[in-house]
Amino acid sequence: MKHLKSSIEDIRLIFENGVTVKYIAEPLASFDAGHPTDKVLQFMEQKHYDIVGVRQDGVVCGYAEKSDISSNKLGDYCKPFQSKDLLPETAPLIDAFKKLADSCCLFVLCLGKVGGIVTRADMQKIPVRLWLFSMVSLLEMQFLRIIKEKYPGNSWETLITDKRLGDVKKVFSDRQQRNQEIDLIDCIQFCDKADIVLKSDELRGSLGFQSKSELKTLLKRLREIRDELAHGQFITHEDGWSNFVSLIEKTEKMLTSCENINGMQL
Repeated sequence: MKHLKSSIEDIRLIFENGVTVKYIAEPLASFDAGHPTDKVLQFMEQKHYDIVGVRQDGVVCGYAEKSDISSNKLGDYCKPFQSKDLLPETAPLIDAFKKLADSCCLFVLCLGKVGGIVTRADMQKIPVRLWLFSMVSLLEMQFLRIIKEKYPGNSWETLITDKRLGDVKKVFSDRQQRNQEIDLIDCIQFCDKADIVLKSDELRGSLGFQSKSELKTLLKRLREIRDELAHGQFITHEDGWSNFVSLIEKTEKMLTSCENINGMQL
């Protein structure tokens, strides 16, 4: 395998400087404070909106939630923006993830004024999916490098089951017939790499995990997310948004630890 110069810092540079909250935000529909609520509710029903902005003298000064609105004027239900729910359009995606742990939505600042909105549903959009897939792919590549260095000469074979080894050898044979210049270890899958890492106390410790069960749970969830992303499925987070954010943060830390093993980068 050729050594590609890729790191978690490269991902951060791409997605923090290039792909920001701006690319997943939706425009915040807004109405004047004096607008009749029946018209606003009709609009929200048609668009399936739960929140609209409220304008005062042409400036969006707050928001109103559909569940609160009844009769009279829209301004009667206006809530002021809270600083914890505001995010500049230049903010990195991870900032949106963290803030959404405590809020159902975030309001996006464009040139210092609220002009957009981000919800947890927006975390299913392509920029986010690319970011997550990039992290999991880089982790898998780092695992492969580390395993090659720690278990040279196919000594890793004893760390996976006979069935899995048979499957790996079949894939290797098929690729050889297509004249692909690869080694047997290049045919192992994410589950194999995870098993090998889990069986090494030294590697687990280097990655910052003393608990085998904690790392096993994390890698299992990452594999599920990788599969959801690869097949265009909804990214699930039944265990709670806070746990999902924690998973992302732990993955970033693990990638940094991988890069520090033997002082090498892919």
